[in-house]
Amino acid sequence: MKNTKLIHYRNFSVYFSGGIFMLWGAWFLKEYLRGAALSVGITGMLVIVLKILIKFLPLITALLIEYALARQKGLHLRRFFSWKKSRLVDLYCFVLAHLHKAIGLLNIVFTFGIPLLLDRLITKRIPAEFSLYSLIEKNSSAIIAAVIFVIVASFFSYWEHRIWHTKLMWPIHRFHHSATEFNAFTETRKHFTEVLMTPLFFTLPMSLLGAPVEFVMTYLSLILFQGFMNHTDQDIHYGWIGRYLWSDPVYHKLHHSSAPEHMNKNFSGTLPVWDRLFGTYIHDECKVAVGVPNADHYENFPYWKIYIKDFCDFSANIVSLLKDTIGRCRLIVRSGS
Repeated sequence: MKNTKLIHYRNFSVYFSGGIFMLWGAWFLKEYLRGAALSVGITGMLVIVLKILIKFLPLITALLIEYALARQKGLHLRRFFSWKKSRLVDLYCFVLAHLHKAIGLLNIVFTFGIPLLLDRLITKRIPAEFSLYSLIEKNSSAIIAAVIFVIVASFFSYWEHRIWHTKLMWPIHRFHHSATEFNAFTETRKHFTEVLMTPLFFTLPMSLLGAPVEFVMTYLSLILFQGFMNHTDQDIHYGWIGRYLWSDPVYHKLHHSSAPEHMNKNFSGTLPVWDRLFGTYIHDECKVAVGVPNADHYENFPYWKIYIKDFCDFSANIVSLLKDTIGRCRLIVRSGS
């Protein structure tokens, strides 16, 4: 038992140190880039390389930690380079997720610009100095403001995740759960519809909370790093820290489990308190198989056809919902007349 606790503490220490290293590395590279922009001697190619390094620092850090904590490093490396269909799909999604300019334009079109409009309205109506973050920082400290920001943001994230698991939205989100081999790239395995709709759930709470841009970017880097870590193929425990304070990879792997008793559990990607509070927490020491049961098209269909199949199922749910709503409205009208 004592050795197990030490392993858990070691795992969290390596994870925590990796997070600090990532943030320091991002800050250092950004400062270096500012200086490099003024330097005549530095080449444009080096600037591009440094920008790419900043962008992928959360992933690189997560992969290094995963390797450091792997029990059998040789086996871990062989698994990582064994690019079967599930991992190839993860890689395709990772590439698509980083076409930022194209995705940004599609986000605006697909959501009819609603998130952008809400953000503009809120920021115009509520001056920066009267945002929740600024008020807390002014009356207490920046640390307390940061902690409350993380708590509130994680609360919205928890409920967003639960929305994706409803009957209506599940055909879109199950694509993420269809991975049969866990690896860090599974974090970005998301149906294009989910990617495009996420701003509807994300922009409003971020706008209401308000925070300096530098802080928001730091928070998003940490969340991305946590997402990559949550999907590692190692059974990494943080002990009581992972069960009560900050979720570990095993916590999230149970969420991806194909076992019926694990379905719709452990929604929180960061703070276990929300799962405990709303009755969706589960802890199990058993070996977990990930994937979506009774969804053979993920194995049998090509990549593009999987996208279409899931989108058609989602569209059918929308049509069914609209028909039910119209039917109920007609009944109300008839009963009223």
